[in-house]
Amino acid sequence: GGQDAQPAVEQVYLHFLAEAVLNWVAEADKETVTRLLHSPQPESAELQLKDVVADGQLAWCQITTTPILSEMGEIVRIIGKINNIDTEKARAQELEDIKSRDGLTTLYNREAGIRRVQAYLEQKPPEEKCSMLLLDMDDFETLNKAEGVVFADAILREVADILRIMSEPEDIKVRLGGDEFLLFVKHCSKAQAIELGKQLVKAIEGLSFRGSEQRISASIGMCTTEVTNDYNALYRCAESTLKYVKTKQPGRSACYLDSSNEVGTMLTKVYPDEHPLTDIDAVVELEQENLVTFALELL
Repeated sequence: GGQDAQPAVEQVYLHFLAEAVLNWVAEADKETVTRLLHSPQPESAELQLKDVVADGQLAWCQITTTPILSEMGEIVRIIGKINNIDTEKARAQELEDIKSRDGLTTLYNREAGIRRVQAYLEQKPPEEKCSMLLLDMDDFETLNKAEGVVFADAILREVADILRIMSEPEDIKVRLGGDEFLLFVKHCSKAQAIELGKQLVKAIEGLSFRGSEQRISASIGMCTTEVTNDYNALYRCAESTLKYVKTKQPGRSACYLDSSNEVGTMLTKVYPDEHPLTDIDAVVELEQENLVTFALELL
């Protein structure tokens, strides 16, 4: 008495075949609702609805339908129940996000990050250019022993912050484990990746901590979807480029240029030791049969 009635989160609708029902759902979900409305068996589905339980805003709901059949087995009525499960969905998403994060840096952990990169590569338009950057700290084990775990962890958190600051929110930032990171940049060409690699290397070199004289640097290997849209091939080429950089001149960034899934393991055989790192800018043909031409552009 005297108190405002609380809005119901569960409503029961008779004559559930009313045309209005289809106006509550997004276009992509209309096929699902149509199936529910024509099924001779009880059905249930989770999807986003508007107007009914969310004042015009989209909200996650569970629709359950129960058909009433005639003696001939024909549907004469559908009784439907809509439950607002938006809060439960949000809580489940929050828990899933926590599980997918690295405890130290709050970047995606290896499993969750890789899964997201793979999913994006599978659904993106073929013409969209993306870049994968693999980052590995230089001599990090030495730094860890010299300065201790607390110092080393602080460095990793700073590197994670640099990745966040120097990329867009929609880009996928991953701590692969230890001192290794992956940055997947959407809508990023080779030229843009090369510039980003330079900036990341410079930013990490600029890290310093009071009381420590340890030099901090990172090596970066990159590959773009101009080479391949396959995750495994993209990773392999970026990883091989990173290994080449760490062997030849740590603390630099390099971008892989070729378009072959077969390459990626031959990088150390491409250029003899007498070639300075900065001189490597030409396309070199391998002598091995059936391998295509490829090159690195080292920065």
